[in-house]
Amino acid sequence: MENMENRRKKRIFHKADVQFKILGEQESRGGHGYRQAMTKNISEGGLCIGVPFAVEEGNVLMLDLKLDLVSAEISAISEIVWCRRVYEGYEAGVSFINLADKDRLKLADFTQKKLS
Repeated sequence: MENMENRRKKRIFHKADVQFKILGEQESRGGHGYRQAMTKNISEGGLCIGVPFAVEEGNVLMLDLKLDLVSAEISAISEIVWCRRVYEGYEAGVSFINLADKDRLKLADFTQKKLS
């Protein structure tokens, strides 16, 4: 699990809708393989999401995040870095591993507005 002191980016506590797909996983659950989640916190380096099931560390995701505060949608290839059981299901730490510059700027704008 990522140590709080080692984080380089400020975490913003904010709930936002997330859709994600575990890359390489068969789409046996119907749909296009995308699942719903909700952020618990957001930073320029990643997210903490709440999910109803456990996800494995190291899983690579295609992730779509909607940030209504800045009217932005962000897509990123991401990796699960930790997952733990909590009262309402599971929490998972997600690190961005491929984020377009335009999306990085949207995240920076969002972070700045939330901190102001």
